Amino acid sequence: FVLNISPHRKEDTTYFHALSEQMDQHGLSALLFDLLHEDISAYDPRKMPPNDFAFDIKMKTAGCVEKFLFAALHEGRFNIVSAREGQWEPLPCEALYEHYKAWCFNEGLRQEVSSELGKRLKKLLYVEKSRPSIGNAREWWYVIPPLEECRKRFQIYTKQTGLIWEQ
Repeated sequence: FVLNISPHRKEDTTYFHALSEQMDQHGLSALLFDLLHEDISAYDPRKMPPNDFAFDIKMKTAGCVEKFLFAALHEGRFNIVSAREGQWEPLPCEALYEHYKAWCFNEGLRQEVSSELGKRLKKLLYVEKSRPSIGNAREWWYVIPPLEECRKRFQIYTKQTGLIWEQ
């Protein structure tokens, strides 16, 4: 569990010396009083509260599919390597997999097989597959929910807030 600490107290020896003196006086008993009277009836130690400060650590240890999905969600498109433009839209399964492979190559990551990408898309973003008839061809497509809905699902999966999209 990582907390963000305000940088304005960094190396503030006067402040920390005063805290230390207070604790040496009656601070320990005051702290104990506060802790004993804190209402923690709604606290569940099995549920980690959303905390964006450790998100970079989560992403460093995440699998390549999760890293790709975060990058795609952040950019709002899947073609994040080959083009500077694009939109969040349904894609042929093979096209999305090609975007994923290009991203993995660009990042120096080992890619998962196409079926694993599909499983993670379904689990993390609730993406479905369809096989529409387009002319004489029938190709498998990923039916992708709207971008904001996918971002919210990714936030729930990673236990983050919407601040991760602002970085």
